Amino acid sequence: MSAISLKSITGITSITTPAGVDNQLTLHNNNTSEAVKLDTAGNIHINNQLAVTGVSTFSDDVTLQTANSNNILLDKSDNSLKFGDSTYAKFGGSGELMIYHDGTYSVIKDTNSSPFNFEATGTITFAKAGLSETYAKMIPDGGVELYHNNVKKFETTSAAANFTVASSGQVNIYGLGGTNGLRISGPQSASSAFLFFNTNHQNVSGGTDQYTIQCGGANHTLMFKHGNSTGNVVFELDDTEHVRIPQDSKALKIGAGQDLQLYHNGTSSYVSNRTGNLYIESKSGETAIQIIPDGAVDLRHNGSKKIETTISGVEVSGITTSNSGFMFGTDGEMYLYKGAANTATLRVTSNGPYVEFKDVNGDVQMGSASGTLRLSAGGNEKVRIESDGQVVINGSSGAVLGESLSKLEVFNATENLIFVANSTAAAGQDAGIIFAPANNVYGGKI
Repeated sequence: MSAISLKSITGITSITTPAGVDNQLTLHNNNTSEAVKLDTAGNIHINNQLAVTGVSTFSDDVTLQTANSNNILLDKSDNSLKFGDSTYAKFGGSGELMIYHDGTYSVIKDTNSSPFNFEATGTITFAKAGLSETYAKMIPDGGVELYHNNVKKFETTSAAANFTVASSGQVNIYGLGGTNGLRISGPQSASSAFLFFNTNHQNVSGGTDQYTIQCGGANHTLMFKHGNSTGNVVFELDDTEHVRIPQDSKALKIGAGQDLQLYHNGTSSYVSNRTGNLYIESKSGETAIQIIPDGAVDLRHNGSKKIETTISGVEVSGITTSNSGFMFGTDGEMYLYKGAANTATLRVTSNGPYVEFKDVNGDVQMGSASGTLRLSAGGNEKVRIESDGQVVINGSSGAVLGESLSKLEVFNATENLIFVANSTAAAGQDAGIIFAPANNVYGGKI
């Protein structure tokens, strides 16, 4: 390399380097530090700095070297400015907004705490390269659309938002614990929020609302309605945590075959069992009441049957006790009861007369309040006790041979009548025993 040491050169229009090893023209400061180099390819290398005033025109590629050697290239043939991996295009006084590719991912990053705005006059579209598949659209004065595999699945509208779900598809909302979930709110604290189930899957604002879930009002009642928001309430949950079916003759149906039903018909309440037996348990595994269709009803104590209805009546197992008594029949014709202290009564009535066994102060009494006490055998009356104390055996009462005050009359098929008169003689009647071989035939008197 030839060196020329001059402070200034004037009047020279061309400098040609001699043939040599490097064929380069270099300019040095103090003949030591290379400042400018012109290589054989015509490239100019400025090792320190370049100050240019005015417009600079580059007729070919321009490479800006970076510390990581990935560089920034102004590629003339590609009409592009290329940033190597992990080289950044930064914007802002402190470079808050940056665009780069890290070798794996492409990143638009904003480190500023202020909002990051996308602004456009037309529609903003996020799409696959070449616009062959749309990911999302933001339409001026319109909705926001989200797509799956180029098929729209969600869009906002002027009134709300629409989901489009394919056949057998579903909308899933997942929480990550805590109190996460789906919240539906009305516009005011006392207003209602609605969830509609619609038959027209292409347009949720049209079609027919089959069911509606409504929550709101002053009592914040959760209502399930048939039809739209004005439909009948099928059931509801009120703010006191009661579940209600607010319609008559509408049942709560339980079981795969809806076999157990609970309802009120406007007058009476029903528990209806349609299959098998009905069991009411006092605790798990312990039956208190068993109801058999077309059969018995059992009442149990500690799981053991004590009362069972039968085709002819009732069967009772064990000892039956009562503090007041038992009554049988719709009009109380038969009853067994305990009255005053130490008093027990068995009464059999038939619209007035009755038979009564009564224990009063240790005595056993059998009698009637009025009329005649009769004892029968084989369907025939055998003993009669009249209300005046007269006893008639195997016959009918009445004055015999003029003895109206008799106390004991014994008959034997109208023969051999033995008559015992009142022990206290009355007018024309002396106490004694009258023998009558035939009815009303005087046979003697003692």
